[in-house]
Amino acid sequence: MSNYKVFYRSVKSADTHHRVNEDCYMHVQYYMMNDAKINVLAVADGMGGLSNGETASRSAVAGALESVHRELLRRYQDSRGKNFSMTHHIEWLEAAARTALEDANEAVCATAEPGVETGTTLSLLLHMGDCAVAANVGDSPIYYYPAAEKELVLVSEIQTKAEMEACAGRYERFSQEYYEQSHIIMNSLGSYTKLPQGSVSINVLEDVRHGDMFLIGSDGAFGRLKAEDILELLEEEQGDVFLGRLFFEAGKDKEDDQTAVLYMICEG
Repeated sequence: MSNYKVFYRSVKSADTHHRVNEDCYMHVQYYMMNDAKINVLAVADGMGGLSNGETASRSAVAGALESVHRELLRRYQDSRGKNFSMTHHIEWLEAAARTALEDANEAVCATAEPGVETGTTLSLLLHMGDCAVAANVGDSPIYYYPAAEKELVLVSEIQTKAEMEACAGRYERFSQEYYEQSHIIMNSLGSYTKLPQGSVSINVLEDVRHGDMFLIGSDGAFGRLKAEDILELLEEEQGDVFLGRLFFEAGKDKEDDQTAVLYMICEG
């Protein structure tokens, strides 16, 4: 049986013009029908410059949570089998994550003021047994640390103009041109009543082990730090101390709200 340690940290930007922290996060654990526990984690980053970013991020997280709860409950009720386990149906967790992002988008639209532009990113992680599903819309990263390999892997999609241009070979990733475009988000929740096709990024991991970690955060939590920079910090410190150092280093190059969740899989 696996145990889990979850560390959170959320800090409002030091920018005096930035009145509230527009990020939102959650961690919920489900235990249904004596099956393995399902952990759900999410971070949403209300888009700066748009109206009521904090309302959008909270609506996204609430909408996603309600959706995941409903989808999991439906699957377990439909199974009607004493030996049923969701661990044999990772595709259902994947479907639940995709539906959660779509429902979160509807929740953001439903709480938006008429005629007022709003938006938020949302990154979602579902973990059960040796499987995990990472899903996102926007640019809030999800990193995976497989302990055996001792590396840090980006398992979400950074949906910014900077990444699109870098992938197209128009300029180098992390160049000056890259950072000039990194604030332009190509996909977000709240822009359309229905998410356009291709907006949702899904990544399924099927060999998650004890000692592995996931790191989810708003873009402000990472600033201009590269994966190797974050890995170096993670190998030096863990838990809340690591998050504190991460925020400090990220804040040197970018002034923004900072929210992150570090999820550690431990021996039972």
